[in-house]
Amino acid sequence: MHKLGLGSAKGHKCSQLNWESKGITLFTAGADAQIDDDRSVKGSVNFGTGHMVDTDWLSPGHDDWSDRSTRPNTDHYVAGAIELDRIIYSNETSSITIGAGLRHTDVQWTAYGGSGTHSSEDGFRDQPVVWADRELETAIGKRFRLASSA
Repeated sequence: MHKLGLGSAKGHKCSQLNWESKGITLFTAGADAQIDDDRSVKGSVNFGTGHMVDTDWLSPGHDDWSDRSTRPNTDHYVAGAIELDRIIYSNETSSITIGAGLRHTDVQWTAYGGSGTHSSEDGFRDQPVVWADRELETAIGKRFRLASSA
């Protein structure tokens, strides 16, 4: 997810947040149960975390970024799915199944701690910064629900 802020000076970009949630699954739990000869149900839950990079363009006279912060301690990613399948044809070697299911994804990016480089009034990228592990920076949340059939 990218969040972009524009300043008042003719559309000048002043801030950009890049939240990464790719490949973040730390734990997956799943179950599969056979209801009868033709029906089954499957379910899974995934948990994980990601990271955020906050970039600002606040230094007059410079076109490149002035402040950048990296927040490795962001949380949370939770996804759950449930699917009901029914065999509509089968023989000794193969089967054809149809199914329907629901998927819910809840992503809450809450940035804690981290480090970065800021520009002072008299310099450019001259101030190293560090935040405590539990110091809150910002939070953004999104929820996605998807119904599917196969």
